[in-house]
Amino acid sequence: MIRIGLRWGRCAIGVCGLAVAAGSIVAVMLVHNPYATVALLTLALAAITFQQPIAFAVCLDIGGAYAGAMVGIFNTAAGTAGFVGSIVFGYLVQASGGYTVPFVPMAVCLLVGVWLWWAIDPREAIGPGELERDVVLVAG
Repeated sequence: MIRIGLRWGRCAIGVCGLAVAAGSIVAVMLVHNPYATVALLTLALAAITFQQPIAFAVCLDIGGAYAGAMVGIFNTAAGTAGFVGSIVFGYLVQASGGYTVPFVPMAVCLLVGVWLWWAIDPREAIGPGELERDVVLVAG
C-alpha cells in the first residue's frame, strides 16, 4: 500500500473530480449528439459526486471543534449556489437562445474549484483562537 499523506490523499480526489467534471462540461458545449451530451452530463455529475465525501472530510479536518459549523456553512453555500445557479441557467438559456452559453459559468466555477483544491491544506486546522477572534470582530 502506498501512503501519500493527508494533503494529497484528500486534495487529489477533489482536484481529479472537479477537473473531470469541468472537462465534461466543456465537452458538452462542443458535442451535438444528444446521447453524448447525456453521457457527458452524467460523467460530470458522477465526478462532482466522487469528490463530495472528501469535501466533508476536509471540513472535519480543518474545522476541529467547529467542524459541525463548518459543514453547515459549506452545505448552506452549496445549496444557495445550486438554487441561484439554476435560476441564472434559465435566464442565460432565454437570453442566448441556446444551451451552450449557460455551461460557460458552470465550467469556470468547476475550474475555480480545482484551483481551490490545490490551495487548501487539510493539515492546517483552524485554531479556536482564530475563530473566537473572528466572531468577536463580527459581533463587536
